[in-house]
Amino acid sequence: MDSVQRLKAANSSAHQNGTQNGNIHQSYDTPEAKYSKSAPAAASPYGSDESVIGSKSSVKGSIMSLVHQKLSHSKTDLQSSWVNVVAPVPFGASHPAINIDEQGNPCRSHTEIDKEKNAPADRFYIVYMIFLLHGLSFLLPWNMFLTANSYFTDFKFAPTGNQTESGYAKNFLSYVGIAAQIPNVILCFLNIFFQSKTGSKTIRIAGSIGVLIVMFIITIILAIVDSQEWPGTFFGVTMASVVIINSFGGLYQSSTFGMAGPFPMKYTNAVIIGSNASGIFTALTMITSLLLAENLQLAATWYFEAAILVLCLAIITYFLLPFQDFYKHFTKPHGSNLDEDSQKALLQKEELETIREKTPYVHILKKTWKQLLGVGLTFFVTLVCFPAIQADIKPSDPDFFIPDHLYTPITTFLFYNFFAALGNLATELKYKPGPKYIIIPIVLRLLYIPFFLICNYRPDVRSFPVYINNDYVYFLGGITMAFTNGYFSSLCLMYAPSLVENRWAGTAAVFGTFFLILGIVIGVNFTLLLAKIIEVI
Repeated sequence: MDSVQRLKAANSSAHQNGTQNGNIHQSYDTPEAKYSKSAPAAASPYGSDESVIGSKSSVKGSIMSLVHQKLSHSKTDLQSSWVNVVAPVPFGASHPAINIDEQGNPCRSHTEIDKEKNAPADRFYIVYMIFLLHGLSFLLPWNMFLTANSYFTDFKFAPTGNQTESGYAKNFLSYVGIAAQIPNVILCFLNIFFQSKTGSKTIRIAGSIGVLIVMFIITIILAIVDSQEWPGTFFGVTMASVVIINSFGGLYQSSTFGMAGPFPMKYTNAVIIGSNASGIFTALTMITSLLLAENLQLAATWYFEAAILVLCLAIITYFLLPFQDFYKHFTKPHGSNLDEDSQKALLQKEELETIREKTPYVHILKKTWKQLLGVGLTFFVTLVCFPAIQADIKPSDPDFFIPDHLYTPITTFLFYNFFAALGNLATELKYKPGPKYIIIPIVLRLLYIPFFLICNYRPDVRSFPVYINNDYVYFLGGITMAFTNGYFSSLCLMYAPSLVENRWAGTAAVFGTFFLILGIVIGVNFTLLLAKIIEVI
């Protein structure tokens, strides 16, 4: 196929975008087959020696080729935005948008296949393992503060003498959730309308990791010093640290997904697997620290030092990536006769042209409202129950085989992160229910809130009886809640971008992230109300 034919194919496929409505896939003009996302893409200008850019085509042809590439990869390129500081979500719920064939299975475009066909080998899976490590690292700060609940409540904010439990300790996890997620929901809302791609990737990733390392050093210093005489100041400094850590952690997260965007799907999935493993890693690290250390102060010091070691390893491996031929193949243009300045000029002109088209926000919301409501409700229920309520559920059996000081780390944090990750991975096997009916089981998940409240939650201060006195029944509820969170949230986040035209898939994905964070923020604030209600009813 010569360059003129390829250019025509690019122009044709760039306009063949459709939407789904329930089980029927529709276009603005013509109906398409069920779940068929778009027509096969033209050959990537970066993917082979027969590059459109590399041929003797006109500058106009180069621009159109770049436009087509931008549209074809809108879902992944979106995540490299500077302002896309998405919520650090500790539940394995950040799947990329997918293409679904008639049998409900994920499928790949011709562009992706062409890129992979010409790629060198990823020797010893070095790039894959580095992506997995960065997936683990960007959620590490959020998970570290959640899992270290006993250090803050039982040590730093522990009552002395005749004092009663302080408000800092009683609602610590709720305060952490609010401090972490409110900045994120604001930034994510702005990102819906200002999807810019600015700033150096190295500065975003390496700079964010550097800030996280500094903040964890400060956290260790605060763990060592005696703060019994100034708990209010310590609380304020801790909340400020949470805001900074989660803001830069979110920037690190979005930049990592952007970095993985040009690579085959399994490399984006490596980032997702790493993020799923982050909660499990932090729970195991906390349990190990508690078992080996003599006291909570020493356990917390070792615990936060482990985070610094992982982050240092992440920043070292990031600078090793450009030396890998596999990495260079997917991040640098191949066969281009245009110099770097010319390519930048073309990209800038293309971006100016694409932003002139008005984004149909109302149309996107009409097509995806069930999925957006679904992901918001899923995380609302989850953040009401986990970790604030579950962390205050005590063993019903005083002689239970799990010791008291390990009960919450194991039954709340380890169980939750493990089974949420399984729920996320289960979406690789089955897509049920479909986009039309997924909202039904998600609404039923609201029953988990009263379920955990009638378990052995805050038995010392509650005003009504405990109705579930069996630890194993509580375990079952926690396991199913975690699994359904990972499963349903992943489906919603995958369905939403696939229900609109391909050029609006990125905006639909950002809407999904916004509703996800909105559900988190409402959920963590609602726990404060429930904590008051449980004492007066």
